[in-house]
Amino acid sequence: MNRVYNFVLVISFSFLLISCASLKNGVYNNFYQTGELYTKVNYKDGLVHGSYKIYRKDGTIKADVNYKQGNMTGIGKQYYKTGELKYQYNYKNSHKHGEQKTYYNS
Repeated sequence: MNRVYNFVLVISFSFLLISCASLKNGVYNNFYQTGELYTKVNYKDGLVHGSYKIYRKDGTIKADVNYKQGNMTGIGKQYYKTGELKYQYNYKNSHKHGEQKTYYNS
Protein backbone atom coordinates (compact mmCIF):
# COMPACT_ATOMS: atom_id res chain seq x y z
CA MET A 1 0.00 0.00 0.00
CA ASN A 2 2.85 2.37 0.82
CA ARG A 3 4.34 1.91 -2.67
CA VAL A 4 1.05 2.82 -4.33
CA TYR A 5 0.71 5.90 -2.15
CA ASN A 6 4.29 6.99 -2.93
CA PHE A 7 3.73 6.41 -6.65
CA VAL A 8 0.57 8.55 -6.60
CA LEU A 9 2.44 11.28 -4.72
CA VAL A 10 5.29 11.28 -7.25
CA ILE A 11 2.88 11.40 -10.20
CA SER A 12 0.84 14.19 -8.58
CA PHE A 13 3.95 16.22 -7.80
CA SER A 14 5.29 15.73 -11.34
CA PHE A 15 1.99 16.89 -12.80
CA LEU A 16 2.08 19.97 -10.56
CA LEU A 17 5.60 20.84 -11.70
CA ILE A 18 4.67 20.45 -15.36
CA SER A 19 1.54 22.56 -14.86
CA CYS A 20 3.47 25.34 -13.12
CA ALA A 21 6.17 25.35 -15.78
CA SER A 22 3.60 25.77 -18.55
CA LEU A 23 1.77 28.75 -17.00
CA LYS A 24 1.78 31.81 -19.20
CA ASN A 25 3.86 34.78 -18.10
CA GLY A 26 4.45 37.98 -20.05
CA VAL A 27 2.80 39.46 -23.13
CA TYR A 28 0.97 37.16 -25.56
CA ASN A 29 -0.29 38.31 -28.95
CA ASN A 30 -3.09 36.70 -30.94
CA PHE A 31 -3.63 37.37 -34.62
CA TYR A 32 -6.45 37.34 -37.14
CA GLN A 33 -6.16 34.56 -39.72
CA THR A 34 -5.01 37.22 -42.17
CA GLY A 35 -2.06 38.15 -39.92
CA GLU A 36 -3.14 41.39 -38.27
CA LEU A 37 -2.82 41.78 -34.49
CA TYR A 38 -6.08 40.86 -32.74
CA THR A 39 -5.27 40.88 -29.01
CA LYS A 40 -2.34 41.79 -26.82
CA VAL A 41 -2.66 40.22 -23.36
CA ASN A 42 -0.44 40.28 -20.28
CA TYR A 43 -0.24 37.14 -18.12
CA LYS A 44 1.21 36.45 -14.70
CA ASP A 45 1.28 32.90 -13.32
CA GLY A 46 -1.25 31.76 -15.93
CA LEU A 47 -3.80 34.49 -15.20
CA VAL A 48 -4.54 37.62 -17.19
CA HIS A 49 -2.82 40.39 -15.24
CA GLY A 50 -2.37 43.91 -16.56
CA SER A 51 -3.49 45.26 -19.89
CA TYR A 52 -5.78 43.34 -22.27
CA LYS A 53 -6.15 45.12 -25.62
CA ILE A 54 -8.34 44.17 -28.59
CA TYR A 55 -7.60 45.55 -32.05
CA ARG A 56 -9.55 45.82 -35.29
CA LYS A 57 -8.11 44.42 -38.51
CA ASP A 58 -7.12 47.94 -39.58
CA GLY A 59 -4.90 48.22 -36.48
CA THR A 60 -7.05 50.64 -34.49
CA ILE A 61 -7.76 49.79 -30.89
CA LYS A 62 -11.26 48.47 -30.16
CA ALA A 63 -11.09 47.92 -26.39
CA ASP A 64 -8.69 48.13 -23.48
CA VAL A 65 -9.34 46.56 -20.08
CA ASN A 66 -7.11 46.09 -17.04
CA TYR A 67 -6.94 42.79 -15.18
CA LYS A 68 -5.64 41.82 -11.77
CA GLN A 69 -5.10 38.11 -11.12
CA GLY A 70 -7.65 37.09 -13.77
CA ASN A 71 -10.34 39.63 -12.84
CA MET A 72 -11.26 42.80 -14.70
CA THR A 73 -10.46 45.75 -12.49
CA GLY A 74 -10.28 49.50 -12.82
CA ILE A 75 -11.22 51.32 -15.99
CA GLY A 76 -12.23 49.53 -19.17
CA LYS A 77 -12.60 51.43 -22.44
CA GLN A 78 -14.16 50.82 -25.85
CA TYR A 79 -13.34 52.94 -28.87
CA TYR A 80 -14.99 54.03 -32.13
CA LYS A 81 -13.25 53.09 -35.39
CA THR A 82 -11.93 56.67 -35.45
CA GLY A 83 -10.03 56.00 -32.23
CA GLU A 84 -12.27 58.26 -30.15
CA LEU A 85 -13.51 56.96 -26.81
CA LYS A 86 -16.97 55.34 -27.00
CA TYR A 87 -17.56 53.82 -23.53
CA GLN A 88 -15.77 53.91 -20.23
CA TYR A 89 -16.62 51.42 -17.49
CA ASN A 90 -15.32 50.83 -14.00
CA TYR A 91 -14.77 47.21 -13.02
CA LYS A 92 -14.31 45.50 -9.69
CA ASN A 93 -13.80 41.71 -9.56
CA SER A 94 -14.94 41.42 -13.22
CA HIS A 95 -18.25 43.20 -12.60
CA LYS A 96 -19.20 46.69 -13.70
CA HIS A 97 -18.97 48.89 -10.66
CA GLY A 98 -19.70 52.57 -10.24
CA GLU A 99 -19.83 55.20 -12.92
CA GLN A 100 -20.19 54.31 -16.59
CA LYS A 101 -19.76 56.88 -19.35
CA THR A 102 -20.89 56.97 -22.96
CA TYR A 103 -19.20 59.29 -25.43
CA TYR A 104 -20.84 60.25 -28.70
CA ASN A 105 -18.91 60.45 -31.94
CA SER A 106 -18.52 64.03 -33.11
